[in-house]
Amino acid sequence: MRKWRADRLPRRASVGALVACLASLLAFACMPGDPFPGYNADQLWESGSAAFEAENWDDAILAFERLTSQSPGYSRAPDARMLLARAHEARGEYLSAASEYENFLRIHYNNPMAPDASLGMCKAYAQLSPISQRDQSPTRTALDACARTVLEFQAFAVAQEAEKVRLQMVDKLAMAAFGHADFYRGRGCLPCAVNYFDEGVVLEYPTTDWAPRALLAMYHAYQELGWDEEEGETADRLIFNFPESEWAAQLQAEQAAAQDADSGQ
Repeated sequence: MRKWRADRLPRRASVGALVACLASLLAFACMPGDPFPGYNADQLWESGSAAFEAENWDDAILAFERLTSQSPGYSRAPDARMLLARAHEARGEYLSAASEYENFLRIHYNNPMAPDASLGMCKAYAQLSPISQRDQSPTRTALDACARTVLEFQAFAVAQEAEKVRLQMVDKLAMAAFGHADFYRGRGCLPCAVNYFDEGVVLEYPTTDWAPRALLAMYHAYQELGWDEEEGETADRLIFNFPESEWAAQLQAEQAAAQDADSGQ
């Protein structure tokens, strides 16, 4: 039996296959639907910039993606990557925008536009934050991104803006934690509820308005349970730690009404 040998493959057929492959690639690159056939870096930059100004996000994204991938060392590559991120953002593609901002920071961290890229990533991730009833993993990602901006660019104006977004994410996480605790209260599992209110809201997010609100909810739960000692301790915590809050005022009004009712009997 004759053994198979690679060197006995027809060379003409191999070359023909290669030529066919190259021809198909060239045809794809120059297909009629490609608005930038064979463009060099300068041409891609000019076309992408014009498309961006005209709010033609599809062409802007295509031009800048091609420029940054084909000519990463091009002098306007950092600008192209920033505009690429902003084009994705304008089209509502926040995950892609955040990814491009992050790529910018990874590649061009020392560029003067790095603070804006960091803030852009913070805001893009914040746009992905869902309603409080859903999984809050995207909110935590936004929180981390904004905290990074505040920490790394604290000498820049972007730090103040990022801090505002960070606090919004903290408030949303606190609201979600409150809703989780309130779910157990609504199901009648009051011991479960007070545990989640305390550990998940009051201790985890003490700087938010949800903390005193959670303490008032705990106070009412202890009332229903008839746990007088815990009820009194929770009232003291609320009034001492959040004396100016509306929930402390509500608690004091309830206590005063209860005292009046007792004295009238």
